[in-house]
Amino acid sequence: MNLNKRTLLYLAGIVSGLAVLFIVFFYLIVIASIKDIERSQVEKIMARAKEALRNELVTLEKTALSWSEWDDTYYFAGGSNPGFVDKYINKESLSSLDAEVVGVINNNEQFMLLRKYDGTNETYVPTTEDETRSIAETYKSLKAGGINKGFMPYNGKPLMITFNNITTSDTSGPTNGIFVLGKIINDEALAGLSSVVQAEMKMELIEVVANGKAEYTNAIKYLDDNRNEILINNEGLQIAGYSYFKDITQKPIILAKVVVPRDIYININKNYLFFLATAIIGMVGCAILMYRYIKLEILSRITAISEFLEVHTSDENSSTRIRVEGNDEIAGLENNINKIIDSFEKRKRSK
Repeated sequence: MNLNKRTLLYLAGIVSGLAVLFIVFFYLIVIASIKDIERSQVEKIMARAKEALRNELVTLEKTALSWSEWDDTYYFAGGSNPGFVDKYINKESLSSLDAEVVGVINNNEQFMLLRKYDGTNETYVPTTEDETRSIAETYKSLKAGGINKGFMPYNGKPLMITFNNITTSDTSGPTNGIFVLGKIINDEALAGLSSVVQAEMKMELIEVVANGKAEYTNAIKYLDDNRNEILINNEGLQIAGYSYFKDITQKPIILAKVVVPRDIYININKNYLFFLATAIIGMVGCAILMYRYIKLEILSRITAISEFLEVHTSDENSSTRIRVEGNDEIAGLENNINKIIDSFEKRKRSK
């Protein structure tokens, strides 16, 4: 194999190696860095979601306090204000509460009132015995722990709920029961939370999705096995984060999911082939220029020397000399060959 072919193969190998290095760099460095950025983004969004829900609970509690620290509620809980429900727990007041569940428990832990309201359709919804029992049991389970707000399951949906002691308007006197206020995390509430955290958000009861879709069952298994705060799934065109929300007894009750479009990843991938093609074209162009330079400055001159020696060897009487070009190592070689020929001819003439 002559020098021309060997040089071409060598340069082709360099170009191929650089292309492979570019691909490896792209996937190991660039894509990995993008995934780290995406993970950080989802973690921040999930943190914002938890903060938004905490704020919702605080707002719910403040609303409940304005009702629990009120003479009319106090006397109703004691059984001496029979017109309280018709006058105050009506559609207009319930709409302004931004809550779906309102209840009053007296000191005997019996419900004086439990009303559920559908704000979307502006109608009352009958409450069942199971719903009443569930709220009562939740209240009893946290009564001794000093906890008064959190999450609980309610008709297959998460319910934010707060329990506040009922006192008079000046907060004097013995408490006269518990005021209950709850907000169901339905599609409308999730839309509001999604707007706050600037990402699509879903919240499902663990007991509902534990045997459902694979994405939820896998997320639950991962969070249980690894005791992590968050699971990041960054496959496909969206990145999803999953995390637990705990109920008022600090037991995981809700599986929260936030979904974020992989805008950076998608754009990089769209332009990846363009970047790769551009890089390869650039490398091939550099290789061609390098080959042309090597061929012009080195290979062609070595070929000329080889052809000259071949002609001179077959014609000992030739008086031709190599044309010396430049002032480099090959020019030095050409000069030395001419000197050898001159020396050889001098010896020949002297005999």
